[in-house]
Amino acid sequence: MTDDKPLHVQVAEALGWTEIHEAGTPGCCGDILLPGVRWNGRAPGNMLVGHIGHHDRVPDFSTDWSATGPLIVQYALDLSDHRKSPVGGRENDPTAWMATAWRPDHDPEEVFHGKGRTPLIAICNLIVELSALGKLDRPPRTP
Repeated sequence: MTDDKPLHVQVAEALGWTEIHEAGTPGCCGDILLPGVRWNGRAPGNMLVGHIGHHDRVPDFSTDWSATGPLIVQYALDLSDHRKSPVGGRENDPTAWMATAWRPDHDPEEVFHGKGRTPLIAICNLIVELSALGKLDRPPRTP
C-alpha cells in the first residue's frame, strides 16, 4: 500500500483516528509548530460533541514501543526476527522482521504478514495491510 502520509499516520487511520492533520496547518487550533513536526487528530473514543478543536498527538507507532506494544497484545500478533536466518537474513534488511496475524480459527488461508526493517515497522505495515483488506477488527469505541 502506497500513501504519502507517514507510516504512523497510516496506522492511526487504520485504528480509527479521524481529523488527522499536521500540526501548524489550518484548522489545527492555533498550533504554532512548523508543518510536519507532528501530527494531531481525534483518537478513537474521543468524540466530544460540541467541542471544537481538541486533538491528540498521533503516537509515532513506527518508533514508540509504548504506543505499539499494546497493539501486539490487542490484535494477538506474532513477531519473528529473520536477521540471523539461515536463508540469508541480515541487519537493516527491509524484511528482517515479520509480524503475523492469525485469524481466530488459525485458518491457513487467513494468515497475514507485515515485514519491516524493525519490529515496530513490521507491525505497522501489518496493521495498515489488515485495514486495507478489511481484516482489522477495531476495538469498540468508548462513550
